[in-house]
Amino acid sequence: MPIYLYSKKGSAKIKDDIRVFFAISGLQFVFHINRKFKKMVGVQTFWLKEVDESWQFWRSKQNLMVSCSLSYYLLKKHFKTVNLVCNEFGKDFMTKELGLQFDQIDIIPFEETELNEFVWSIFKLYSYSIQNKPFVHIDTDFFMFQKPPKEYLEAEVFAQNIEINHPIYDTIRTKAIALGLKLPEHIIASQKPAVALNVGIVGGHNLKFFKEFYILAKKILEENSTLLERHAEELYFFYLFLEQHILFEALNKQEIEIRTLIKPSFKVAYDHITSFKSGENKRPFVHLMGNFKENPESIHLMHQELKNLWPLQYDFIIGN
Repeated sequence: MPIYLYSKKGSAKIKDDIRVFFAISGLQFVFHINRKFKKMVGVQTFWLKEVDESWQFWRSKQNLMVSCSLSYYLLKKHFKTVNLVCNEFGKDFMTKELGLQFDQIDIIPFEETELNEFVWSIFKLYSYSIQNKPFVHIDTDFFMFQKPPKEYLEAEVFAQNIEINHPIYDTIRTKAIALGLKLPEHIIASQKPAVALNVGIVGGHNLKFFKEFYILAKKILEENSTLLERHAEELYFFYLFLEQHILFEALNKQEIEIRTLIKPSFKVAYDHITSFKSGENKRPFVHLMGNFKENPESIHLMHQELKNLWPLQYDFIIGN
């Protein structure tokens, strides 16, 4: 599996010690630096409302249960320790209803849930911030069929991929500035198309960065809570803007190298990682983000994967 690195100084594709150099969107290449590899912990975040008719956009409780189970099973297959950060409803769903066994469970403090009313991604940022060991965090709609290479996992920060020319980020930035939201000066002053970092998978060894970014994100939400509430519909995707665009810009500002699993995506071109393949063509990972959760074929194949890999769990879900 090729690995991609990005920083202000440069980026590189690494595979079998072959480095291919190219420039993209002002980002250039750097050689990767070996570091002593430390065992990582797997982490998932799960927040559930008492009543959620969309079932986190899966449209049915059964689909959500299958997704959480398959994602957990594959993460546990590759990492000995898997921890959960959640609210009480999320804990009951994951442990009591699904019977998933996490090594450690951290309950999100009540004061954090207040920030989440309009920007739920703060839960994930909180999860990153409380980690005290190098970690790999995956969403519950991310399915890690192959363990990422050591060169990827040893990075200061790694993620799924860079996003370029995805219109949602520029749209939200324009609306946020027009509405008077308080944002970091370099975000407001930027005249360039917004670049973001898809964090379906994210983590690394630079724990200090994740702790500091959570403080920044929380400050942004606290300073803009009134406007976020008043314009909740217009700024619905601010959660994505915060956790992926502002995160990327914070990394870029500090010149922290980022390693990614796939090349940059342009204009939401994600068909290659949102479809399940079988046999020799199986994807290293699948990420059923957003509207892809409504694709009947993807849902069917997700069910088949869990049925094949963990039949007892699948039968338990279907039986309920």
